Amino acid sequence: KQIADTMIASVLPTAFLAALLSAIALIDFQRQIIFDWLNALLAMLGLALAWSHGFNVLLNAIVSMTVVFIFFLGVRHLYARIRGQAGFGLADVKLITAAAAWIGLEMIPWLVLFARVPAIFAVVALDVLGHKVEGKRRIAFGPFLAAGLFACWMVKSQMIELLS
Repeated sequence: KQIADTMIASVLPTAFLAALLSAIALIDFQRQIIFDWLNALLAMLGLALAWSHGFNVLLNAIVSMTVVFIFFLGVRHLYARIRGQAGFGLADVKLITAAAAWIGLEMIPWLVLFARVPAIFAVVALDVLGHKVEGKRRIAFGPFLAAGLFACWMVKSQMIELLS
């Protein structure tokens, strides 16, 4: 019984998250698009997981998603107003919003860090290899966000396990 509970509580959500994030990363890398239905599925699974831990956890996930959406949509609009172009896509905003259901508001800065640092290294690597990355060139950020979300999920899962 305890092994089955552990499987349901940690392994299955992690497996679903890994599969879904792999699909998001692959599609965004190849086509530079994150389908709304993938972001919606990510959000719904995160909310379902939160709900399985009780109403307060679900409410926290919903509030976290709302704050994250408003913040990153504002950052997106501010950047576009200043630079004359979007710095990241609306699908990226939706992905970060869905991520908040999984990892909570407190982990979002870590998600951004875990996504941004490898993205910067990728841009530098492209530049070194002779592929100039200029202001108008689009680079898929979804794969970096997906990897960052998975890293945050694993860190958060380990912290919960240590505190239990």
